[in-house]
Amino acid sequence: MPSRRCAIFVALTLSLLAFSTFAQDQAQTPPAAAKLASIEITGSKKISNAEAATRSGLKVGDVVSKDDLQRAADKLGKTGLFSEINYHYTTDASGVHLFFDVKDAASIPVIFDNFPWFTDDELAGAIRSALGSFDGTAPQEGDALDAMAAAIQKFLPSKGVHGMVQHTMIEWPDNSGSVMQFSVVDNPVMLRGITFSDPLAMKSLAVSAQLSDIVGHPYSRLAISLYAFEEIRPVYFEAGYLKVSFGTPTWTFTRSPNGSQDDSVRVSLPIQLGVQYHFGGVTWSGNKAYSNIALVSMLPIQAGAIADGMKILAAWNAVTNAYAHIGYMDAQVDPVAEFDDAGGKASYKVQITEGQQYHMGDLIITGLSLDGEKKLREAWKLAPGAVFDQAYFDNFVTRIGKPTDAIFGAVPVHYDKVGQLPRKNEEKHIVDVLLDFQ
Repeated sequence: MPSRRCAIFVALTLSLLAFSTFAQDQAQTPPAAAKLASIEITGSKKISNAEAATRSGLKVGDVVSKDDLQRAADKLGKTGLFSEINYHYTTDASGVHLFFDVKDAASIPVIFDNFPWFTDDELAGAIRSALGSFDGTAPQEGDALDAMAAAIQKFLPSKGVHGMVQHTMIEWPDNSGSVMQFSVVDNPVMLRGITFSDPLAMKSLAVSAQLSDIVGHPYSRLAISLYAFEEIRPVYFEAGYLKVSFGTPTWTFTRSPNGSQDDSVRVSLPIQLGVQYHFGGVTWSGNKAYSNIALVSMLPIQAGAIADGMKILAAWNAVTNAYAHIGYMDAQVDPVAEFDDAGGKASYKVQITEGQQYHMGDLIITGLSLDGEKKLREAWKLAPGAVFDQAYFDNFVTRIGKPTDAIFGAVPVHYDKVGQLPRKNEEKHIVDVLLDFQ
């Protein structure tokens, strides 16, 4: 729960008049109490006075003590709707006037994952009817999430649906950030088909080859979004549509006459292509170990060609691996795209942070006989002090994945797996290699 500060400011003269009955011996008598005349909340852009009062558990006319006010503030804090809560009160002849000064907590978008029986507007309306307000977002934690789930669950039987509604904060597959996913369990509806608004996706063999990953499985917006990001997006990236995006799926729900277990849904996924880009080249900075010419030679795409996004993404990995090949284990490659929509060109500024160059340290071998270890050391070609080569290390580990005569010759060795670890010493800029044969 977010941290809160609760401050009580008492108008002394008025409070002494209101609570004079208990002022004589507070150590032995109950806390002072009086009628609650009003509740007011300031600082929130989302919660009204009426809703805040409901969520606090207090209502005008209640007889309240100071402890009751503190409990009300704590209850508001547990909702997760506020990152900060301060309160004070004043009293007059009509009773206690309670004031909450709050700060709204950060909220994230809500996704209704698998409710094909309802529109999003219907589900949002159910939440508003139960809780008083809903703007399409939710706090990241707190009792308010349980209240929202309960409101949806209570609404399900209106269309003959039953199941437990749950909520989970997840990262949406398109890297747009966190969302609060509401889903219903124990009542799956099968996805029987999916179509796409653009013909490239409809005709792509790569897209259709993976359709069985979602078609024939329970309907889920998360599953569809993940499929779009992992299977459809690369097809458009390869064709130069680097800003391709996917809209909210629409669906047609079919209720089976045999009961809900045979209910099904067919989905249409909107695809917004955007501009088709050609490659405008790269401007490099921060590189010393490799020249600009050497770095350009690592790019698998020529200036002016279709900007194949998958090849471009692979190029940054290739540059990073090239640095690891010559000992720069911490090298970072940070590309920033510059899009010229009018000219249909995508160019990149790439900042390289090379870091320190590492050299080979000790080769530490465990789990082999003395003869087996001798053979392995003979096969290992990186001498102490040589520039460490990550590619060589990776290839060597692959070679020794299973016992092989090419390395051990006639020496009998037996192991099932090899634990391997390149251990960096950041002070000495060396890499010790640990190989554990098990």
